[in-house]
Amino acid sequence: MRLIEIEAWGLKGRDLAHDLEPVAFFTGPNGWGKTTRLQTVEAALRDYHGVPPYVTGKAKVRLTFDAPLVVERTFSGGRQRLLVTPDDRGGVRENQAYLEHVLGLSPEVWDLGVFLGLSAAGRVEYLAGVAGRAAVMDREQALSVLDNAPDEIRRELEALWTDGMDVLAWTQRAKAALKDLYTHYNRRRKEAKAALGQFAVAADAAGQQAGVLKQQLAQLRQQHEELVSRQAAARAEARERTRLERDLDEVRRKITRYEALATDTAAAEQELEAVNRELADLVIPDGDVNALRKELEKLNALREDLIARTRLLEQRQQDTDEKIRMLSDGVCPVCGATGAHVSMVLAQTRDRLVNIRTEAGRVGADLQAVAVRIRETTDRMDDVLFQRDLARAKKNKLTAKRDELTEQIKRLRAAAQELDELRKKAAELEQTLENLPEVQDETVNAAQLEALKERIRDLESRIARYEEARAQGLAYERTLQDRDKAEDAFEAVKRLRVALKDLERDVMAGALKPVEAAADELLDACGEDFRFRVDADVPNIGLQRGNLWIPYEALSGSEQALAGAALTYALAVVGDRPWKVLLLDGIEALDDERVPRFLRGIMNLTESGRLDNALLAGILRPQPELLPQNIIVSMGPGACNPGNRLGG
Repeated sequence: MRLIEIEAWGLKGRDLAHDLEPVAFFTGPNGWGKTTRLQTVEAALRDYHGVPPYVTGKAKVRLTFDAPLVVERTFSGGRQRLLVTPDDRGGVRENQAYLEHVLGLSPEVWDLGVFLGLSAAGRVEYLAGVAGRAAVMDREQALSVLDNAPDEIRRELEALWTDGMDVLAWTQRAKAALKDLYTHYNRRRKEAKAALGQFAVAADAAGQQAGVLKQQLAQLRQQHEELVSRQAAARAEARERTRLERDLDEVRRKITRYEALATDTAAAEQELEAVNRELADLVIPDGDVNALRKELEKLNALREDLIARTRLLEQRQQDTDEKIRMLSDGVCPVCGATGAHVSMVLAQTRDRLVNIRTEAGRVGADLQAVAVRIRETTDRMDDVLFQRDLARAKKNKLTAKRDELTEQIKRLRAAAQELDELRKKAAELEQTLENLPEVQDETVNAAQLEALKERIRDLESRIARYEEARAQGLAYERTLQDRDKAEDAFEAVKRLRVALKDLERDVMAGALKPVEAAADELLDACGEDFRFRVDADVPNIGLQRGNLWIPYEALSGSEQALAGAALTYALAVVGDRPWKVLLLDGIEALDDERVPRFLRGIMNLTESGRLDNALLAGILRPQPELLPQNIIVSMGPGACNPGNRLGG
């Protein structure tokens, strides 16, 4: 898809419009808008989630493609609006995701400046993440590194992989988890080694002593339970009588209260009858609100008509006054006549002015009368609505009161029915109390019971000490097992850390191949013998000639610019997206010998279909005859301008 025209209004306070060939090189002095042309494309296609930093005030940019497709973005008040026309249904879309889908845009192509500011390791991870859109390794392949890991560690690392995650993101989480596991199992190893020297083997002797004491404890507990059960039986009889007496008192109180409710029922029924009568007598005024509204609409329409007539008469009066002024000079402004003809026309014009003023006065009086009628009608309608709302509010209040009284009467009548049941229950409780036997006073020797408790506590304490000694002997064996498990897990964690590092290197190497191939394509087109390479082991990026690999930081300024251009091109085309555009500013960073080769290489890529559009900007220094003439767009006076189809 070709970009054929760019337009901008108010961008950096300027307006611009250009037709475009597939390759355009904007050149000229500083401050003449070279970068602005590139920013026009960027502002139209890139979502800044607000306003780009180089946009001040109101601005609008528009890109036209040969599809046909028009992308227009408007900026105002810190906000933006995107229009994509026509969409796949012939309508309009206001959606960045749709724009990126249609043009095959990738947000990463705008981040070259951020990329070059990253550390060497950050650059490699960034490129792998960009190129890794096409998966280079699936989940099962990545998790195969856990095959020989202990189950506990394998489950924990597998759980770190969530839906939508790629291999590199998982390895980062897994490495962080392994770091914690390394510390955990190392601590367990050390603790187990320290604990092994603290245990004594006394489990058998302690177990025998504990057995004897447990037999004695069982006998004492049996005696204690017998005494407690006898005491509990006596207390249960007393509690049962107390409960029955309490229930009888409660029933009697309810009977007294329900007998008093009979009077409340009669009063509630009388109040309900009064509310029903008041509701029946209530009248809700219903004035003709719709008629008043229609009358008000007619009056407003009449007022608008009178206002329009007043304005027309004022205009006619001004025109007549102007004509009188011109006739007062003694010459007819229409035919140029003088004398009697002018006097006659002047008299007629003054008569017309009198008629206009008379008509204006009449219209003004009508307008005042209509305004009075509007106020009166509005007051009448407000009064009708107010009276109706008052009546409705009263009706709602009375209705709520009626419902409340109805519910209260239902409850009171239900209580009256329950009264008979309560009387029957009271009689049953009285009979049950009469039939209960007298409470037997069971004498329990409290001192004997307390002595039993003290002996039981002493035996329990002695048994606990023997059990603790026996547990220490058993813990010795468990500690040996824990130490062996911790040693195995510790070694497994160390192996997994190495395996994850190897996996990460393999994934990045596979993901970076498309980036290197695309960057080399640009270098080949420009006639360069450098190769663009990413060393994931170092990690760093750079250029390679033969067997000599030069990291980015060691390149010359021109070579760094060439590497950056190749990387920008690679980010734009990796994954073979349907539409590709290359935006490069500051081409003068290349040396004078490379500029012509670079521009011809860009043209070769567009002619071969590997690049749809290229918009370049920079100050032109070498001789014009060395450059492709049909792509130069001069931006200022005195700049090289041969073959410039677009104008300066």
